Amino acid sequence: MSDWIAPLRSALAAEGRAVLVTLASARGSTPREAGAKMIVTSRATCGSIGGGHLEFEAIRIAREDFAYFGLIGSASKRAQFERRLAARGLSQASIARMACPIGVAGIRNKSPGAIAVAVAAELLQLREREAAQRQEAAEARDTA
Repeated sequence: MSDWIAPLRSALAAEGRAVLVTLASARGSTPREAGAKMIVTSRATCGSIGGGHLEFEAIRIAREDFAYFGLIGSASKRAQFERRLAARGLSQASIARMACPIGVAGIRNKSPGAIAVAVAAELLQLREREAAQRQEAAEARDTA
Protein backbone atom coordinates (compact mmCIF):
# COMPACT_ATOMS: atom_id res chain seq x y z
CA MET A 1 0.00 0.00 0.00
CA SER A 2 1.71 3.16 -1.18
CA ASP A 3 -1.02 5.64 -0.24
CA TRP A 4 -1.52 4.81 3.43
CA ILE A 5 -2.05 8.27 4.93
CA ALA A 6 -5.67 8.71 3.81
CA PRO A 7 -6.77 5.18 4.88
CA LEU A 8 -5.00 5.64 8.23
CA ARG A 9 -6.73 8.97 8.75
CA SER A 10 -10.09 7.33 7.91
CA ALA A 11 -9.45 4.42 10.28
CA LEU A 12 -8.55 6.79 13.10
CA ALA A 13 -11.66 8.89 12.44
CA ALA A 14 -13.88 5.80 12.40
CA GLU A 15 -12.44 3.94 15.39
CA GLY A 16 -10.19 6.37 17.22
CA ARG A 17 -7.32 3.86 17.19
CA ALA A 18 -5.35 2.07 14.49
CA VAL A 19 -2.00 0.36 14.13
CA LEU A 20 0.21 0.90 11.09
CA VAL A 21 2.17 -2.32 10.48
CA THR A 22 5.27 -1.91 8.30
CA LEU A 23 7.34 -4.77 6.90
CA ALA A 24 10.85 -3.85 8.04
CA SER A 25 12.80 -6.29 5.88
CA ALA A 26 12.31 -9.16 3.47
CA ARG A 27 14.63 -12.06 2.63
CA GLY A 28 14.41 -14.32 -0.36
CA SER A 29 11.28 -14.62 -2.44
CA THR A 30 8.48 -12.80 -0.65
CA PRO A 31 5.07 -11.57 -1.77
CA ARG A 32 5.83 -8.04 -0.52
CA GLU A 33 8.91 -5.85 -0.39
CA ALA A 34 10.32 -4.16 2.71
CA GLY A 35 8.24 -1.09 3.46
CA ALA A 36 4.88 -2.74 2.67
CA LYS A 37 2.21 -1.37 4.98
CA MET A 38 -1.04 -2.59 6.48
CA ILE A 39 -3.50 -0.73 8.70
CA VAL A 40 -5.12 -2.76 11.48
CA THR A 41 -8.11 -1.69 13.56
CA SER A 42 -10.22 -3.68 15.97
CA ARG A 43 -12.66 -4.48 13.15
CA ALA A 44 -10.79 -4.31 9.85
CA THR A 45 -7.52 -4.31 7.95
CA CYS A 46 -6.44 -2.29 4.94
CA GLY A 47 -3.52 -3.33 2.78
CA SER A 48 -1.27 -6.36 3.20
CA ILE A 49 2.26 -7.21 4.26
CA GLY A 50 2.17 -10.45 2.30
CA GLY A 51 -0.48 -12.65 3.84
CA GLY A 52 0.14 -15.97 5.53
CA HIS A 53 1.36 -16.55 9.06
CA LEU A 54 3.36 -13.31 9.30
CA GLU A 55 0.34 -11.18 8.47
CA PHE A 56 -1.92 -13.19 10.77
CA GLU A 57 0.51 -12.71 13.67
CA ALA A 58 0.92 -9.00 12.91
CA ILE A 59 -2.87 -8.55 13.03
CA ARG A 60 -3.13 -10.55 16.26
CA ILE A 61 -0.38 -8.53 17.95
CA ALA A 62 -1.78 -5.21 16.72
CA ARG A 63 -5.20 -6.03 18.07
CA GLU A 64 -3.86 -7.19 21.44
CA ASP A 65 -1.55 -4.23 21.92
CA PHE A 66 -3.69 -1.88 23.92
CA ALA A 67 -2.87 0.64 26.62
CA TYR A 68 -6.05 0.11 28.62
CA PHE A 69 -8.89 -2.38 28.58
CA GLY A 70 -11.51 -2.16 31.28
CA LEU A 71 -15.06 -3.17 32.08
CA ILE A 72 -17.65 -2.26 34.66
CA GLY A 73 -18.28 -5.38 36.70
CA SER A 74 -17.76 -7.56 39.71
CA ALA A 75 -15.43 -10.52 40.27
CA SER A 76 -18.06 -12.90 38.87
CA LYS A 77 -18.61 -10.65 35.83
CA ARG A 78 -14.84 -10.58 35.30
CA ALA A 79 -14.72 -14.39 35.29
CA GLN A 80 -17.46 -14.46 32.62
CA PHE A 81 -15.54 -11.98 30.45
CA GLU A 82 -12.30 -13.92 30.89
CA ARG A 83 -13.95 -17.12 29.63
CA ARG A 84 -15.54 -15.35 26.66
CA LEU A 85 -12.35 -13.54 25.66
CA ALA A 86 -10.29 -16.74 25.92
CA ALA A 87 -12.84 -18.55 23.74
CA ARG A 88 -12.39 -15.80 21.13
CA GLY A 89 -8.62 -16.29 21.11
CA LEU A 90 -7.37 -13.40 23.23
CA SER A 91 -4.15 -14.39 25.00
CA GLN A 92 -4.07 -14.97 28.75
CA ALA A 93 -1.50 -12.19 29.05
CA SER A 94 -3.88 -9.72 27.41
CA ILE A 95 -6.82 -10.91 29.49
CA ALA A 96 -4.75 -10.45 32.64
CA ARG A 97 -4.30 -6.76 31.73
CA MET A 98 -8.09 -6.22 31.85
CA ALA A 99 -9.24 -3.76 34.51
CA CYS A 100 -12.48 -4.99 36.05
CA PRO A 101 -13.95 -3.19 37.84
CA ILE A 102 -12.78 0.00 36.14
CA GLY A 103 -11.68 3.15 37.93
CA VAL A 104 -9.32 3.92 40.79
CA ALA A 105 -9.72 1.71 43.84
CA GLY A 106 -11.72 2.87 46.82
CA ILE A 107 -14.57 4.66 45.03
CA ARG A 108 -17.85 3.13 46.24
CA ASN A 109 -20.22 5.51 44.43
CA LYS A 110 -21.68 3.72 41.38
CA SER A 111 -23.30 6.74 39.70
CA PRO A 112 -22.29 7.33 36.06
CA GLY A 113 -20.54 10.59 36.98
CA ALA A 114 -18.52 8.99 39.77
CA ILE A 115 -17.53 6.08 37.52
CA ALA A 116 -16.46 8.53 34.80
CA VAL A 117 -14.26 10.47 37.22
CA ALA A 118 -12.77 7.25 38.66
CA VAL A 119 -11.95 5.96 35.15
CA ALA A 120 -10.47 9.32 34.13
CA ALA A 121 -8.25 9.19 37.23
CA GLU A 122 -7.19 5.63 36.41
CA LEU A 123 -6.32 6.62 32.83
CA LEU A 124 -4.30 9.59 34.10
CA GLN A 125 -2.38 7.25 36.41
CA LEU A 126 -1.68 4.93 33.48
CA ARG A 127 -0.52 7.85 31.34
CA GLU A 128 1.78 9.10 34.11
CA ARG A 129 3.30 5.61 34.62
CA GLU A 130 3.95 5.26 30.88
CA ALA A 131 5.53 8.72 30.72
CA ALA A 132 7.77 7.88 33.68
CA GLN A 133 8.81 4.59 32.03
CA ARG A 134 9.66 6.38 28.78
CA GLN A 135 11.68 8.97 30.73
CA GLU A 136 13.57 6.25 32.62
CA ALA A 137 14.33 4.43 29.37
CA ALA A 138 15.59 7.63 27.75
CA GLU A 139 17.81 8.38 30.75
CA ALA A 140 19.18 4.84 30.69
CA ARG A 141 20.03 5.21 26.99
CA ASP A 142 21.70 8.57 27.64
CA THR A 143 23.94 7.14 30.39
CA ALA A 144 24.85 3.99 28.44
